[in-house]
Amino acid sequence: MVVIVQEVTNLLAVKQRHVRPRRQIYLRQRLLPLHKSLPSTRTQLAQNRELQLMELDVRKRQVQLQELDIAVRKHQLENETRAVDARIEEANAQASKLRQETEHWRQQNKIDLLRERNKRLNKGVAKGDIDALLPLTTYF
Repeated sequence: MVVIVQEVTNLLAVKQRHVRPRRQIYLRQRLLPLHKSLPSTRTQLAQNRELQLMELDVRKRQVQLQELDIAVRKHQLENETRAVDARIEEANAQASKLRQETEHWRQQNKIDLLRERNKRLNKGVAKGDIDALLPLTTYF
C-alpha cells in the first residue's frame, strides 16, 4: 500500500514538471481517486485483520471447548467404568454368598438325612427299608 502511494506521488511530481497545466488537471483527476482510496483500503485491511483475529479467537475457543468436552467425556467414561466394576464386584460377592449358602443347606440336608437314617436304625427298622425310603445316592 505504501509503495502504491509513493508511486502515485512520484507520478504526480514527474508529470507536473513536464506536463502542461491542462494535462496536470487531467492526471490529478485520474490519479487522485487512486490516492484517496488508499486510506480506505488501509482501513479495510485493518478491519479484515481484526475480523481474522476475531475468527482465530473463535476457533481457539472452539478447540478449547472441544478439548474440555473430550476431558469431560473421558471422566464420565472413567466414572462409568468404576461403576460397572463395582457392580461386577458386588455381583461376584453375591454369587459367592449364594454358593456358600447353597453348600451350607446341602450339607444341612445331608446331616438331616443321616440323623433320620440313624434314628430309624435305632428304632429297629431294617437297613433295606431305610435305604429304600431314605437313599444316600441323591446326596453323596
